[in-house]
This record gives sequence, C-alpha cells and structure tokens, in this order.
Amino acid sequence: FAFGPEGSGQTSLAMALSMLGYRCCSDFNSLPKSEIERLIEGKEDRIFDAYVNIGFLSTIVKILRSRYTRAKFIITASNNAITDQDFRIVKEELKGADIIVLNLDEVNKWKVVCQHLRCAPPTCSFPVLNEIGQRTILTEIAEINQVHKFKIPKRDNSPWLVEYRSWWNGINTVSSRNRQ
Repeated sequence: FAFGPEGSGQTSLAMALSMLGYRCCSDFNSLPKSEIERLIEGKEDRIFDAYVNIGFLSTIVKILRSRYTRAKFIITASNNAITDQDFRIVKEELKGADIIVLNLDEVNKWKVVCQHLRCAPPTCSFPVLNEIGQRTILTEIAEINQVHKFKIPKRDNSPWLVEYRSWWNGINTVSSRNRQ
C-alpha cells in the first residue's frame, strides 16, 4: 500500500511496482465496491496486490494494517518531508509497520523500493512519469452500462491484465474530457 501527497511521485511508483510484477491499482479516489469489500474483509481473491494513491484507502489505514499484518507500506514524499497533514496522520497510524519513505529526490529509487520489497531491481531506470492524480470512478450502473466491453486474451498473464472473474466489471473512470 502506498500513500503520499500530490506531486510526490505516486504515478511513477505505481509503474515501478507494475514493472516488478505487481498487479497495481493506482491513482483513483476510490475502488469498485467488489474490490473494497474483498480488501476490507482480508480476502485473497482480490484483483490487485498493490494499491498506490487510492484516496479512500488513506481513511482505513488502521483496518489495512490489522488485516494485512505482513503488508509493505510506502509513503512517498517530496523535499525530504511530508508536509501534507493527511499524510502525517497516515504515517503516524503506520508507526511500527513495515514502512519506508520514498523521497522524490532519492537518487536510487530502485534500491530503496527493492530492498523494502526484498526483490532484485530491474536493469532499467526507475520510471519518471507525470502525475495522474486521483481519478474519479463511475459507480452508477447506468454510467457503467455505457462503457464498451472487451475480451481479454486467455493466455496473457501480464501484471496489467486482469484474469476473468464473474464479479469483476473493471474500473470505469470519468473521461478526462469531462473533468473541470
């Protein structure tokens, strides 16, 4: 689980976790109801195994910590300090957990992340992406029914593709054209 204030490298961290093989959900204000229920209940049949910059999750940090005792937490920060009050609270609630702070100006981000996750760093550079910010998901059935369905190939198990589950309808977002 990764949290951090706006502009602290959340989108880049999400891509890095995907590159390490995690099925990463990132940059949303919430999650679909089915994923939230499974996450809160501590079920293993969730779609994702990494969550970065999901606004709703910062409100249930204590629940996440109690349900996932072996979870790794990452707080992203800029300017070597967490200045946003909400993230100081999150960091306080994570005291004693398996947590690192990943500074935006860290020279070797792969080393920090991979040591924390206990995995080998890739040979490529750590991704540097523009921040997406937290997107709004569509939750109304009428809105979701307007979204086109597509078929996922049967043999591709890439971390950015989701295996079929009868209860999963995907994440449908508000178009960036509709944002103000």
